[in-house]
Amino acid sequence: MSRKKASCGEELLQKISAAKAKRIEIQRQGQRDREPNLMQLSHALDEYYILEKLRTYCSYLSYRLMVNDALIGYEKQDFRLLPYILEIVHQETNWHPAVKIFYQLSQLLDIPSTEQQSFAGKQTTFTSIEKLLDQYYSVLSSDDLTEIHSHLTNYSTYQLNNGRYEFLSKNIMHNQRVITLQEQEGEAFEISAGVYTNLVRLILKTAQGNNTDPDGRPIVGQDTEVFNRAHQFADRYQDKLPGAVREKYYAYGKALIYFRSGNYEAAFQWIKDLDRIRELFINFDIKVLRLQLLLEMDIIDDRRLEREGMIMEDEIESLRSMLKYDKYNSPKLAYQSEYFQEFLNLFRKLYHFYNKHAWMFRFGDAVYHHQRKVLLAEMLACRYPYQQWFLAKLEAIK
Repeated sequence: MSRKKASCGEELLQKISAAKAKRIEIQRQGQRDREPNLMQLSHALDEYYILEKLRTYCSYLSYRLMVNDALIGYEKQDFRLLPYILEIVHQETNWHPAVKIFYQLSQLLDIPSTEQQSFAGKQTTFTSIEKLLDQYYSVLSSDDLTEIHSHLTNYSTYQLNNGRYEFLSKNIMHNQRVITLQEQEGEAFEISAGVYTNLVRLILKTAQGNNTDPDGRPIVGQDTEVFNRAHQFADRYQDKLPGAVREKYYAYGKALIYFRSGNYEAAFQWIKDLDRIRELFINFDIKVLRLQLLLEMDIIDDRRLEREGMIMEDEIESLRSMLKYDKYNSPKLAYQSEYFQEFLNLFRKLYHFYNKHAWMFRFGDAVYHHQRKVLLAEMLACRYPYQQWFLAKLEAIK
């Protein structure tokens, strides 16, 4: 059943039009003894402006969770009148439900420098937003709901990246609700390639979450049920991906599932012939997964790459060249370049250590342990999700 209806912004614009029409009618009739509907019109104008201002501000805060501040080019104080808007919405209660929700979102998404101290309050705000969503679900349009769920997934991703794995189930739930909203629009719906890939990754993280090291960090586990669920999701929604990129994103998703489940040969067969496509980030994701697979297969069989006619150094250089080219030709890469650059640096050093560790022993244990200690320190300083894979590979090299 379709939920297509006017967005809350459009609804408030209609209130403005109705208030203006009423005022004009009073003036036309010359009814000087009647109040000319000015306060109703003023409130309608305020509510529309406040909603759209909060909506825009939340988009900025959500974007800021994913991007280095230096790359954005503007700051919170550049949103004029916002402090007054936040104050007045906080003080009054008679607001449209969308205003209430976007106000709460603005409080959730604004991460202060003392973020650790405020986390308990953030959890309360997150729960409050979910309750408001349930309460006003029928009032909000699918576009409004999709936008709100998307902000909640961005916040959940931010917390996941900072080691708070309790947000994993929340992230999956709100991503899935975005898809459900799109499904309700009818058979012709499409899901974005980003949402599709993110959900595959998030489902796979639930396998990691079932196994943790002594410090509570997830480690890859053989969870057949989770891998089957990831395959089912990838297969079910492949036809809903945009046609131009469907084949490549589906293949990447399947390869990623097989990789995480330890079936490196199957993963490699899915990914080995993927050509570059126009979507920038998937090119790098494919290259990263390809390098990981090649190392895993080389560890198992040191003649595997030779039989495939591949040289690891050439594969590493390919990623370096892609990063160098896109740094100057694709401004979109700016906010993710550090992610891929750090992977490249760690992978290059890990592969060197892997090839040279036996040689290091010839000069005594001290050389080996020093080099390993230096590399381990760099890996532990890494804040990206691939850190655990690097640590596991280093641990496996004896």
